[in-house]
Amino acid sequence: MHRLVIVVTAAATLIGTACKNQEEGASASGQQAGTAAKPGTGTAPPSPPLAAVAAAVEQKELKATRGGQALGPLYAVARLDPNHGKTYAITIAREPVTCATLDTMAAKAAEEAFEVRVSEALAPDGTITWAFAQLGSNLGATVPANLEKMLAFEVTGDRVLGTLPEGVNHQELVVGGRFAASLCAPIAARPERDTKDQFKDAAPIPVKGGPAELAVAGKRFEIKGATAIPAPSGNGYQVRLSTEPHGCSLFARADIVVSLGLGGATPTISLGGHWLSGNHYVDVGEGLKVVAKRTGDTVEVTLAGAMDYNVDGRPGAQPYKVELTGTLTAPMCEFAP
Repeated sequence: MHRLVIVVTAAATLIGTACKNQEEGASASGQQAGTAAKPGTGTAPPSPPLAAVAAAVEQKELKATRGGQALGPLYAVARLDPNHGKTYAITIAREPVTCATLDTMAAKAAEEAFEVRVSEALAPDGTITWAFAQLGSNLGATVPANLEKMLAFEVTGDRVLGTLPEGVNHQELVVGGRFAASLCAPIAARPERDTKDQFKDAAPIPVKGGPAELAVAGKRFEIKGATAIPAPSGNGYQVRLSTEPHGCSLFARADIVVSLGLGGATPTISLGGHWLSGNHYVDVGEGLKVVAKRTGDTVEVTLAGAMDYNVDGRPGAQPYKVELTGTLTAPMCEFAP
């Protein structure tokens, strides 16, 4: 059985938290619907306009049960959510939902509508794949579901076509099979910001120093974002390194975000970003050297070497190889008054 935690509000946009520290949220790529992702980039041509109203199509090959009782008929519409990278939110309802009526699903009970998200993800072997996204019940973070690959997924001009494995489940809800959802206009992109207004400035900050690079699963990127987040108390802090510029927000948006927990007895590392499920902190391995010097409101970081990283801590899971090289200076973010 494949476990999927399914959100029940059609218009929900959920915010991540952390395991041992604050989790790095996903990045917005803003890529055009139906085009291939371009690794390491965050821009693409705008999507063509989509019809505000699309006909409700019954999903005859998609099956769902709740408590062993079959649900149906089922209808589906989809939207690109650029706030979480190349992620498609597929709303599945027991009434003929259309693009025009989609937002009314937010008021429906869980028995009437639910949502599955499909995200572009980086596999440990370096390939880019589609994974159905897991929404953590106690985190609310939209992340690839431990790389549970879609059996099939395709984006056409006005449809999203895909096949979920049999037995995708959340509590008593079980879903599986093929769907063909009408593609609605994308969810509006939001500017990067800290939703709790904890920091003074969320605008992207240029990297100082360098050059510095990171490589994950053999894919190399220039580090274009570096900030440090102080712990609420004590001497600890977290340095975030990303493939796109980011600012002093709790949620750094990028394809890949490497978070280093520093200032304590042992450095820790976590991988996140909208290509990875992230938020699992482990001690920095012997093969990776991280030297940090905090001076006033900046942290100078020197990086060298590589280590294997298990993205979710599951025994036997294929690890990602992480490499970090170079020297850079990360500004220490200031808490808002």
